Amino acid sequence: MPESIRYRSSLFLTIRSNLRIFLNLFLGQWSVNGSNRLLTLGAVFEKYKDLHLPTVSENTRIKLIARVDRYLSPLFDESMGNLTPDRVASFIKLMKINYVQGPYSKRYNFNKELRDLRALLQWWSDHYDYRFKNPIKQFHFKLGVMEEVPEKDKKISMDETIDFFNAFEAKSLYHDLAVTQYYCGGRISEIVGIQIKNIDLENRVLSIKEVIVWIRGKPKIKALPKNGKPRAVFINDTLYEIFSRRMKRSNTTCVFLFHDESNQPIRYNRVNVAFNKAWKDAGLSAKFSGSHLLRYGSSQAARKITGSLDAAAAVTGHLSMRMAAHYGKLDSTELNQTSVKEIEKHMNQLGKKRSLDQKPECESAA
Repeated sequence: MPESIRYRSSLFLTIRSNLRIFLNLFLGQWSVNGSNRLLTLGAVFEKYKDLHLPTVSENTRIKLIARVDRYLSPLFDESMGNLTPDRVASFIKLMKINYVQGPYSKRYNFNKELRDLRALLQWWSDHYDYRFKNPIKQFHFKLGVMEEVPEKDKKISMDETIDFFNAFEAKSLYHDLAVTQYYCGGRISEIVGIQIKNIDLENRVLSIKEVIVWIRGKPKIKALPKNGKPRAVFINDTLYEIFSRRMKRSNTTCVFLFHDESNQPIRYNRVNVAFNKAWKDAGLSAKFSGSHLLRYGSSQAARKITGSLDAAAAVTGHLSMRMAAHYGKLDSTELNQTSVKEIEKHMNQLGKKRSLDQKPECESAA
């Protein structure tokens, strides 16, 4: 290589190295992020609200906007080019310093807010600026931890479930609601949303289609369950009795199986109050609360009795085996016991069948 070319190449590398040092010292980063460097995060979020958020459910949209306005709005004046992992890390540290714990609720991390920000920035990168690199990294979630989340006991025995049912007044509204939720393995939104038109007592099939969501505390009908697909539930004898009794006493103008005094869907806070009182009366409030635990209990019972993960998924309506395993989780001792019993039962059946097949014809005739 000629000396002049070697010199120019060396000079270029030196200038580039010095430029990087300058950017690192005075701009706080090696290079700006993306093509639309001067556009602010606030402007991107307005675009996100106009074009993307209308495609999600109203309840999700309202909650997300409230979270972003409350926690992420201080970043709105930041240009997109300055959104780097280091800048996000600095913002998380500031959020932790400024956050004040409330008297009735406790924050353990900023995972929801970071997921919101990551989804917003990924949407921007995918649709409008492919050069923009999403700055949200896994270490940000660890950085946002304020305190480790305590492990909740989501394992409820069938005896505990019966004690919970017995804590209600027999055949009362919330007793029937709890029993129905357990046997349907459903979310409380699906059970509160059961409509009489979707109950086929003759063929013993309940179709879970429309559900109830609560927006700012007020119930509203949503067309489909959380996974976007309707499902059928077998109406066993217990459900048959509940449905028949409630349909007979139901006002003909009310479309819902479970409703309040004004023939409207039950409010979420009223369900929680009634269920938490029953947990307390059953002596289980130290371990359990709310309604969603019945969904876990139903899945766990199905898996324990049948030994089948498919059965647990069928009860709850989960499309993912991973989620079915999460809800129907049993400890290794219980799984071993169920498996060994099932193996023994099938081996005994096979042994009896083979012994019958091998009997001499004369013995069989005798």
